[in-house]
Amino acid sequence: MKPYYNAISPNCHKVMLALNEKGIACDLVPTNLFDPQVREAYTRDVNPFGRVPMLILDDGGRVPESSIIVGYLDTHFGGTRLIPEGRDLARRARFFDRVADLYVIEQFGATTRPSPAPATR
Repeated sequence: MKPYYNAISPNCHKVMLALNEKGIACDLVPTNLFDPQVREAYTRDVNPFGRVPMLILDDGGRVPESSIIVGYLDTHFGGTRLIPEGRDLARRARFFDRVADLYVIEQFGATTRPSPAPATR
């Protein structure tokens, strides 16, 4: 398993916390999407959306997006439960995860995304 990440991404930290909580050892792949050459290769070879985190499975399967990766790790590995088993508790956990993604992390991301190249005339 290869998780692609960037150290300043809060979404990547969510995945790294899940890996740690589950006791899953794997080699993290640092990905500097601020470097245009790295971004081009990453978008072509790993994730066409050009976003981290991305989890590449041993069989070549791909699991994108932090919340989906956390859910995958929770259902495919033992150890600490990350999402409660009860339907109502699981729904509440997913709700707070979405609130964090949409209203907290997304605001942080708006200030750290690379600016588009200026238009040339």
